[in-house]
Amino acid sequence: CGYPFALPPPAAPSPAGSQRRCKVGCGREVTAGLYKTGRPFSTCCRSCALGGVHRHDVECDHRSGIDEVMLVKVLEAKLTENLATFGLMDPFAKVHWITSSTSRQQVATTPVAWAGHMNPVWNYTCIGQPWAIASGVAEAELEFAVFERTFGDLSHTPCGTARVSLRKLL
Repeated sequence: CGYPFALPPPAAPSPAGSQRRCKVGCGREVTAGLYKTGRPFSTCCRSCALGGVHRHDVECDHRSGIDEVMLVKVLEAKLTENLATFGLMDPFAKVHWITSSTSRQQVATTPVAWAGHMNPVWNYTCIGQPWAIASGVAEAELEFAVFERTFGDLSHTPCGTARVSLRKLL
């Protein structure tokens, strides 16, 4: 379902005195470089430059000392109950990365499998999640929750949830 891989060695450290922090407040060091106007960058990565609503990119993680990334691919589901009011179900899945009883982060939502009904197929690769293999295999888990997309997209009906330890996947 996923696999870790190592990134190339980090770039040489910045010269002393250039330890500016990202303006978004994530705490990471500002990336080296200049805007077209000649001003120095003020964020650590493109995600933060776009307002910090997305996860940091892999290069930003690497500069910050996070060298392993877990890729998760959501393939398919086998549902046991028809929850559609009429017609075929249009299921989608949400993936949560759980590292402790209080740390739960949604890392992906698959596209809707239109007319996927009881056997939806997504074949969807989630954004890589940074993690250190040595510190976190024992307690880290992935949770897959499948929902039926409802008419009008007002609310979604839960179809089922599965949770698996990363230790069992590796």
